[in-house]
Amino acid sequence: MLTRRQFLNSTIASAALTALPFCSSGGSTKPNIPAIPFAHSKLGLHIVTYQVHLNPDGTLDKTYPTQETFERSALFGKWAVAEFFMDRWNASDVRPALVLQAEAAKRANLNYIIRLEDTRTYTIAGTTPIHLNDDWFFNDWLSYVRAVVHLTSDYAYGYQIGNEVWNVDWTMRGPGGGELTAKEYVGWFRATREEILKIAPQADVLMSGGTNIVQDRYWSKMLALIDAGILELSNFNAHLYPRANLNGTELARLRKFAELVNAAKRSLFVTEVNTHDPGKSDSYKLGVLQNVYANLSDLFDLRAFCVFLANQSYGLSGWTVLGTELEEMVKAKTVKN
Repeated sequence: MLTRRQFLNSTIASAALTALPFCSSGGSTKPNIPAIPFAHSKLGLHIVTYQVHLNPDGTLDKTYPTQETFERSALFGKWAVAEFFMDRWNASDVRPALVLQAEAAKRANLNYIIRLEDTRTYTIAGTTPIHLNDDWFFNDWLSYVRAVVHLTSDYAYGYQIGNEVWNVDWTMRGPGGGELTAKEYVGWFRATREEILKIAPQADVLMSGGTNIVQDRYWSKMLALIDAGILELSNFNAHLYPRANLNGTELARLRKFAELVNAAKRSLFVTEVNTHDPGKSDSYKLGVLQNVYANLSDLFDLRAFCVFLANQSYGLSGWTVLGTELEEMVKAKTVKN
């Protein structure tokens, strides 16, 4: 989505199938099922960790979420996801703020998932991406991962490795320079997971969130990832941005995923979900979220359902939840459990 590209470009700048037949998976076979209450224990938000504001004189101001942001997020749900980009982590003035945010999430009693990623590995127009080769892995990636985990493992629930690695706006490159393959991703994930668990054996290490997993390109990428063995190592992590209530093709694809995920005795984490169009009304967004939540709850062992996004962010303000009617609408439909 264009707005996601704007977000990524601003981050870098600031640091210098046809319809399938329905498949049986143990869940409902109805195209749409009635809305059910959201469970507070499963709801969450994506929290933007860092904002840069350009002043008229050309200087930059950096702002960060406050303890209040985390406390308010905890009233919304139990989970929070946040990005700790490598370039931000390596900035001496930003790293302490990121650690303080992890501490704030812990104080708010949130299950905090830290997203680990290096935006230099993204293929974006006008840039030359770093390939996921041994030199990058051992000299850059591992030192970053170890440092983050050492300083945050007392506060974090777990860590997500990469993000939407096959997104058409920033597809990652494998060791040879071609598009990262499912097998290459699983190898990268496995090695990173091993390092994390040496430091934080209690951590849940999650696969990259799959870009809108019911779309043609990403549906096939996620199937290849499962075929490459990711479910032997991780719960299933998905992003969903439907344009409306889930249609027959989308539900069929989710049922196929559920069949595979449930057979592997894995849970589903949705670390980003909202409507595809951020300009939709809050009542429209609520209806779509209810539809997606009910269907996923019917099909999977749903652990987390994190709405994108908690706080204001450049180019993404239409998806903001805190301080909007959507926040109160969702809370009114939520039960504590």
